[in-house]
Amino acid sequence: MSNRTLFAAILAAFASAGLAGPAMAAPATQQAIEKYGELCHQAARATERRLRMPSGLLGAIALAESGRWNEAARESFAWPWTVTSGKDSWYLRDRAEALARVKALQAAGVSNIDVGCMQVNLHYHPDAFPSLEAAFDPAVNAAYAGQFLRGLRDKHRSWHMAIQRYHSSDPDRYIAYRRKVVNLWNDVRQRIGRQQRAAAIEAYRERRAEAQRLQAHYERVSAGR
Repeated sequence: MSNRTLFAAILAAFASAGLAGPAMAAPATQQAIEKYGELCHQAARATERRLRMPSGLLGAIALAESGRWNEAARESFAWPWTVTSGKDSWYLRDRAEALARVKALQAAGVSNIDVGCMQVNLHYHPDAFPSLEAAFDPAVNAAYAGQFLRGLRDKHRSWHMAIQRYHSSDPDRYIAYRRKVVNLWNDVRQRIGRQQRAAAIEAYRERRAEAQRLQAHYERVSAGR
């Protein structure tokens, strides 16, 4: 099938699925960011802890794979409803749209499709998920990617080598990718540090408020004696 014929088939499949044709990132509303913006980050952090991976590493890869810009926060965030095929990428509004986009691509005969937070390729990892729906579950997507990355680390005895091989075995492609991920990794660790400091401050404030409440209660009881 020629590229022109394949593209026409993809357009037809999108139309039958009620979707627009190929397009890059649609604007993410603040409401959508608040609803979905932390899902990949949370899934990556949970997987890192469970597999005892370096803090922030999987989150950095998620940003490299499916990251998009949050203008309000002035930082990038990984998007769970990302679909990529070849040079075309789509940031869909929700899981339903992401599923429809993949099904449209598959109906057009396309198999080289990356999905979800970690952009797991359905062609090279056909048994990664029990279903397409599961592939777009951030926790499931991140868990598979974490296991895959851990296996690469065990094989190559280096996290940096694992980062490279997660993307490609071609040096012309993986060196630049590794640099990108390492830079993002530094950013993610700083973000985690800010979140941990904020959580510690909030916990301290809650403890102090509770102590003050108990002190005030004690003083009222003592005054009533």
